[in-house]
Amino acid sequence: MDLSGMAAPIHMRTDANNLVTTAAKTTLPEQRETIHMIQMLRKEACSGSIEDLAHVVTKYCLSDALTKATIKPDVLIQAVETGVLPAVDAQPTFRSTLQHKAYEVIPVTGDNWSQTEDAIVRHHNVPRTAYFEPQPGGLPEGVSLEDLGPRRLTEAFCADGRHAVLSDTWTSKRPRLTSPWTGTTTLYVVPRQGAKASRK
Repeated sequence: MDLSGMAAPIHMRTDANNLVTTAAKTTLPEQRETIHMIQMLRKEACSGSIEDLAHVVTKYCLSDALTKATIKPDVLIQAVETGVLPAVDAQPTFRSTLQHKAYEVIPVTGDNWSQTEDAIVRHHNVPRTAYFEPQPGGLPEGVSLEDLGPRRLTEAFCADGRHAVLSDTWTSKRPRLTSPWTGTTTLYVVPRQGAKASRK
């Protein structure tokens, strides 16, 4: 809460390079206090209560002037008089660096099929390195290996950023890709001779 009673984002700064090392160098009562602080910082940072936690050099750690006689209060006095906190935004907020990692969860579903008039499409949602080869019993309902022509069209979005489109035959043995990929494999259905005859 700020002075108005409204919830305000908490931005914390510390001059400790490593809180664990700091705890190891202090006496037992200070160790307990530092360990408790580490636990609370971890808890509140994970809960979202702390908007940002970053490192500043000792010169700009304003609280030191209130607790340590060896620290000159010049920077603190200047900050109070001008309202400017020096070096407060020297680094991006730590939550912005976690974006798309801790907060974005992309659900992974299994591979599945879709069909068009003349093809079946295997959607690869689970990363793989091997090219897809159809197997008996693993095709969409009503489609067998005998219904498929040899042509295979693979569109791969690789984990290393590459995008590959390859047209070949699914009966050919190709080496695996060096990077895991997701994407699609299109196999083309060849009309049966009986079906052709029935149309005439």
